[in-house]
Amino acid sequence: MARKSKKVKAPGGGEIIMVDTGRTMRLDELVEYEGNAKIHTPEQIDQIAVSIREFGFNDPIAIDGDNIIIEGHGRLYAARKLGMDTVPVIDLSHLTPEQRRAYIIAHNKLTMNTGFDPDRLASELAQICIEMPDLDMESLGMLDHADAQSPDQRSTIDLGTGEIEEKETMEKTTCFYPKSKAFQVKKELREMMGRFGGTIS
Repeated sequence: MARKSKKVKAPGGGEIIMVDTGRTMRLDELVEYEGNAKIHTPEQIDQIAVSIREFGFNDPIAIDGDNIIIEGHGRLYAARKLGMDTVPVIDLSHLTPEQRRAYIIAHNKLTMNTGFDPDRLASELAQICIEMPDLDMESLGMLDHADAQSPDQRSTIDLGTGEIEEKETMEKTTCFYPKSKAFQVKKELREMMGRFGGTIS
């Protein structure tokens, strides 16, 4: 069953879509976990804030029975930056203190234990660029080359099946960066694939 969502007014105008978990909490009610080992840089917090603005607050903050954050510190900081008053939460009080400590590390580590297939990543980024030409991928952190892995099995990316399709791709190439920079998709993808032994025609 699909999750419900609701709109909340955003400071400075506009609205933020927020997943409806049936429970929200004020930011000042949430307690940061003192042992949280995950680093959240200002740059990453900015990226999370941009994501929330663009796509909504889709991932609730997980808390225990004492309102201590189990996972979601970065989203808390982003919510503060956006000036939000409340955020959606889910209760994980079924975890024992020992499980909670282990889960906090496991939750953060599991997403870091693998990267992206560079061929598929480049293909998806190119398609997003065509479909959403105004999306600022740089501010969302979607162009972090360190996320890509270097599999040996593929080394060539074909962005188009023909000259016309490729030309259409080239004409819509400003979404990777703010439009003032206007970098081309193929230039960015060449740089990406050059790091991993791949090529792009």
